[in-house]
Parts: sequence; structure tokens; C-alpha cells
Amino acid sequence: MFTRARSRPLAIAALIATLVAFPMASVASDIFSDVPDSNIFHDDINAIYEFGVTTGCAQVPLQYCPDNFVTRGQMAAFMNRLGALGPGKTPVVNATTLDGFSAGDLTRFAFNEAATDALVGASGTVIAVDINAPTRGWLHIVASSDTYGSGNDAFSCGLTVNNVSIAASDRQLFIDPGSGNPEENCSTNGTWITCGGSLAVRLVGINVDAETTFDEATIEVTFHPLNGVGAQLPLFVCAT
Repeated sequence: MFTRARSRPLAIAALIATLVAFPMASVASDIFSDVPDSNIFHDDINAIYEFGVTTGCAQVPLQYCPDNFVTRGQMAAFMNRLGALGPGKTPVVNATTLDGFSAGDLTRFAFNEAATDALVGASGTVIAVDINAPTRGWLHIVASSDTYGSGNDAFSCGLTVNNVSIAASDRQLFIDPGSGNPEENCSTNGTWITCGGSLAVRLVGINVDAETTFDEATIEVTFHPLNGVGAQLPLFVCAT
């Protein structure tokens, strides 16, 4: 009777001491036994475990040792697992945006080509391509076309966007059949600042003689949302 009477108070005291040392709220953890829900880094630690960046500091029970220092060796292991810098690793980092732009917004490319007779004997469009700019940015345009003629012809070619000329892209050409080389090449490029939307880009011929033919024409347009000084400090302001 004496032994049993003393054993119950001792058991209760031991239980109380255990609860005081390890409160119930501190015991719960999804992964690591030493990272309670109350730990300010609980979700961060669980995340890097789930993606294989860390394997913990002890396996039985699984522990993270959140207050331990990280050695340079451990840092190298973390970074290799995170970025797959070495062979046999799968990268954890897979950014879906850059400076707030998605991959589809960062660069868009449009291309067109005309193998024969892009424009014959008239002013107008040699070759065209359309591109949609999802936000403000700028276009880089490169276009080229061979030209042939049987008579003396002075004319020009250049780029337009939505029927507005890019003056700096204008090229003056002259075909002289008497030179023995009745051929010229209109090769031009330009840039165009846009606030976004659908853009019709054209290589055009101006004041073209009826005997002149544009041939083997190509045009390519690349859209860039970043303007060289950071997206938050634009070189231009769009109307609201």
C-alpha cells in the first residue's frame, strides 16, 4: 500500500514536469521533431525539406537543428541542391517571372518571308508581320529585300508601325542597269517604343518605278518589355 500510494504522486509529478518542459503546442511538427509549429521558420524549413534542399541534421528522430550554425560545406550542399550546379541534380529554382513579367511577356518574336515578287512596280508594302505587345516596351525590327530593275530607278524603302514611318530606317536606293549590276538590297532596321497592343510592322517601298521588283524579302520583330534602365524607371510614359 505504501509503495503504490507514493508511486501515483511521483508519476503525476513526472508528467507535469514533461508538459512544462515540452508544451503541447511546441511538440507538433509536420516533418522535423525539433521544429514546432510555433517556430517562426516552420513553413520555410518544411518547404526546403520537401524540395530536397535539406535532409535534416539527424534521421531518427528526424531533426533539423534549427539553431545550429551552417558550415561552408553544408552551404555548398544546400546551393547545389537548390540550383542543380553539379551533375545528377534536379534544380529546385524555377522562376516563373522576372521583374514582374512572365516568360511570354519578356520576349516575343514575329517573322515573315516572301520568296518571290514581294512588291512589283508600285509604292506600298514589301512584306508585313503583326505582333502583340502585352505591355509597354520596345520593338527591335530587322528587314531586308533584294531589288531588281531594268531601268534607272531612284527610290527608297523603310519601316512603318501601324502606318507610322520610322524615319531613321529609311534607305535611299538607285538601280542602274548600265552598271552591269541591276540589283540593290534594301537592308534596314529600327526600334519602336510602344505602350502595348497589336502592332502592324511593315517594310515598305516608296516611289518605286514600275520596272522595279522586290524579291527575297524577310522581316523579323522582337518585343522587349525591359527598357535598359529597369521596368520601374521607364524611359517613356504611357497615357492612362
